[in-house]
Amino acid sequence: MSEGKNVIEVKNLRAVVHEEGQDITLLHDSSFVVREGECLGILGESGSGKSLTMQAFMGLLDEHFTVMGEVFFEGKDLLKESGESLRLLRGSKLAMVMQNPMTSFDPLIRIEEQVIETFVEHTDWSRAEILRRALELFEKLQIRDPAEALKKYPHQLSGGMLQRIMIGIALMLEPRLLIADEPTTALDALTQFEVLKAFRQVKESGTAMVFITHDLGVANYISDRILVMNKGRIVDTGTFREIVEGAKDSYTQLLIEKKTAVMRRYEAVMQGGEARA
Repeated sequence: MSEGKNVIEVKNLRAVVHEEGQDITLLHDSSFVVREGECLGILGESGSGKSLTMQAFMGLLDEHFTVMGEVFFEGKDLLKESGESLRLLRGSKLAMVMQNPMTSFDPLIRIEEQVIETFVEHTDWSRAEILRRALELFEKLQIRDPAEALKKYPHQLSGGMLQRIMIGIALMLEPRLLIADEPTTALDALTQFEVLKAFRQVKESGTAMVFITHDLGVANYISDRILVMNKGRIVDTGTFREIVEGAKDSYTQLLIEKKTAVMRRYEAVMQGGEARA
């Protein structure tokens, strides 16, 4: 893969939580870069600091936290931006897709109205323009009968369908960076495969991605480079092959040993899914 321009550059990112009169460092001096058209996978078990890293550089931590370091995006240090400035960036150039798509939608409102409401907030597009763009993009993401899907309530759609709609909503504003926080965890293996294909389409469009996961198989399928985290520290970094064949950290070696059998089963399902796709 040819190297594109840096989209985001994180330097010595640290997060400290203040509780009961103590300062506890939860994230220790993390540094990494994500380039155009590249997916950086952040791998680790629960509590390793994967999601905390994303929340820290996106300005999503509350007043109990202090975040230090530098996060450069389009020439600006995000850690020095105001809350309102970050909110506007998160609605446009920085997009997120979270683990459970059902919690991202209002169960009492049809998908169409929620899509329209989102883009009325962030663009000057007309209702007709919003729907036209949504239908066009949803079709590219292989959402079956997108016009019908827009008319439904969230509970009438599958988790995989909702996740692809979330990806579509995120992409409609053409973000420079898309952050996906364990977006396939709650999905069955074949639905995971369909959603991961949609994320690959995102990469091909030139969008940079950070993909947070605890699954080696998923990391292998979607990521160009991988960071492995343990207890708030980056303990290994490299391509998937470099991580698997030459892990330097004992935690990474243990993680690979524990996950390899699961990964092999996952890849067998992926190959079966691809053959039927």
